[in-house]
This record gives sequence, C-alpha cells and structure tokens, in this order.
Amino acid sequence: MSILFKIKNILVIDDESTVRALLKEIIMDMNYGFFEAARAEKGLKILEKEEISLIMSSIFKWKDAWRSSDIDAYLAFYSKDFKRADKSGFALFSEQKKSIFAKNEQKTIKLTNIDVSPYPNSIGKNMFKVLMDEEYLSPAVKFTGKKELFLEIADNQIKILSED
Repeated sequence: MSILFKIKNILVIDDESTVRALLKEIIMDMNYGFFEAARAEKGLKILEKEEISLIMSSIFKWKDAWRSSDIDAYLAFYSKDFKRADKSGFALFSEQKKSIFAKNEQKTIKLTNIDVSPYPNSIGKNMFKVLMDEEYLSPAVKFTGKKELFLEIADNQIKILSED
C-alpha cells in the first residue's frame, strides 16, 4: 500500500516585508508550505523551480512504479483524459498495461537527457512537454529511443495527458 501526501504551497508576492511576515505566520499555522518574494520576477522563478522539481520527482516515481510493476501507482500518474498517438483513451491503455504488468517481469528502465519545457495551450492548463531518452529492457522487449510525455500540473500532482 502506498500513501500519498499532498502538501500545498502558497507563494506570496508583496513588496512589504511586514505583510509577507504576517501572511507567513498565518499560512504556516494552516500547515501549508510557504514561499515569498518581494517582486513578481522572483516569484515566477520560484514557481518555475517548484514545478520542475515536482515534474522531475514525479517522473522518477512513475518510472519506479513502472519498473516494479505497481500498476495502481503507475496508472495514478495518468489523466483520465489520457490519449495515445493512435487516439485510444485511458480505458484501453489501462487494460493493456494491466495485462503487461501482470507478467511481473524483471525490467531495467533508464531515463536520461530529460528536457522539460512549458507547453503553451489555449485550454488554460498548466502543461509541459517532457522529452527524454529511454532505455527499456525486459525478457520480452528491448527498446532504445525517445519518449515524449505531455503532462499537466493540477492540485500539486502531475497527470500524463499523452505519451509517445
């Protein structure tokens, strides 16, 4: 059984240090993480760092669930709106993965040269494109090539929207 802790963070941007100090006390008492900045530019840099950290740590947790054939943890990284390149949705993808994971094969998965880029969109989602080199080795499959993920951050979690 895995337990997922969600820690919500609040970023306060205000040029008055006394306002930031007061808000910090209130926010910390409510058990939220707190970040502060006196200027918008610094606040944006903090947000970018937090988002990249969340994406990178989530990718490695996703890879570990994949490697250990933990189907529930693995599928939890996918959006219910997930679509593959062939336009198949989450339900078919989930069934295919359950069949593969049931074999519980030993596998090696290496993800390197991970590139994370914001992905502008017209639907108002906080989306990113992740491109990486993948080396996958199991008794049944050997693959070396590129893996591309499109994901969104919502509620301090990543959700994979598409994968190629």
